[in-house]
Amino acid sequence: MKSILLVSARSDMGGGPRHLLELATYLKKNGFPVYIASPLDAPYGPKFSQDFDGHFALPHRSLSLLAVFRLWLFARKNSVSIVHSHGKGGGVYGRLLALGGLSSIHTFHGLHPKGLISKLAEKLLSPLTQKLVCVAESERTSALNLGLPQQKLVLLANGFDFDQFQASSNEGHVLGTLSRLDPHKGNKELLNLFLSLPETYTLKIAGGGEEREILQREIQRLNLTNRVKRLGEVSSPSKFLEEISVYVSA
Repeated sequence: MKSILLVSARSDMGGGPRHLLELATYLKKNGFPVYIASPLDAPYGPKFSQDFDGHFALPHRSLSLLAVFRLWLFARKNSVSIVHSHGKGGGVYGRLLALGGLSSIHTFHGLHPKGLISKLAEKLLSPLTQKLVCVAESERTSALNLGLPQQKLVLLANGFDFDQFQASSNEGHVLGTLSRLDPHKGNKELLNLFLSLPETYTLKIAGGGEEREILQREIQRLNLTNRVKRLGEVSSPSKFLEEISVYVSA
């Protein structure tokens, strides 16, 4: 079996790190040696460092050329032949390792380069990558619009394990969203859309991030304090999803 190195610049709460954990668990269950490079932030960092064949600690969402070199040495020491990077930061680390002779696969988890430098970086890194994985058709369209090579793009829609959930017991008026509270997630727009619904509807917002205080002020400005509940980061996403009837996203 080929040894696989999974790379992410995040291990805090979020869909990307959760996806990485599920992928690593599946690969290990099927006999692949699995190594992970990530920060040690909770809740996923401790799992990445303890549950698999080896771990390399990366700085949180920042690039260090020294760390790239040390990661390459780590990959060589453990006979890694395939690097699968995830997200923007992880993609820089993982794909630079291809310069050292490793096969590179990259999953975007959201493709929204801002500015000329960001777009140029993606175009420079793509030739180092054998396959570029899009998790939605809209992401594949964004990649094509950016000029990335069509022959490298693979569409693998986000999977969902329904067996881990129980059916919601409410009657359909409890809406919910679970996301990082960043501007590109569109949660301010979501509040304005929610405002048009009848007062029998309520909205739960789970997640943390830079927009948390902005969203709280927006909730107060729109007089939605009785209908919108901000939960912060939740330790059990599956429990949160069981408590809502409709998942919404802007």
